[in-house]
Amino acid sequence: MNKQHFEEWFRKILQKIPTMSVIVIDQAPYHTMLDPELRNPTLAWKEASIIKWVQKRKIPLSVGVEAHEMLTIRDLLNMSKPYWYPKCYLLEKITRKMRGDDVKLLWIPVAHCELNAIELIWAHVKRTVFAENSTFKIKDVLELCIEQDDNDSED
Repeated sequence: MNKQHFEEWFRKILQKIPTMSVIVIDQAPYHTMLDPELRNPTLAWKEASIIKWVQKRKIPLSVGVEAHEMLTIRDLLNMSKPYWYPKCYLLEKITRKMRGDDVKLLWIPVAHCELNAIELIWAHVKRTVFAENSTFKIKDVLELCIEQDDNDSED
């Protein structure tokens, strides 16, 4: 999975889910991509890009500084911090644009796998396979997974 595929899939899902839905999302990197229009500069940015960002935001120069080019990258970042955009995730922007307040995103906290259903299911499968696997062959592991799925379906 990558951010492009996830974004395409997410847009399709937003069109299909009913009104007043809640989408539960974990902190996977492709879920937490920031809105590119509201990105703030970092040390990884080139100096020219930071200067362009500062000028676009119309951030005033400090007293005694005649041009942005006179400042170091750290000085530019420190000068710009009060003007940074609040963190805005792209998925939130897409959801608001497509569905307004009709659909809510619920973010699972980092490292709380007990709140993430897929993690609980995966843990169950791994426990079962570990307990019953005696051959350590991939074919047998697949059979155990299928067998467990059939057993869970009957319950």
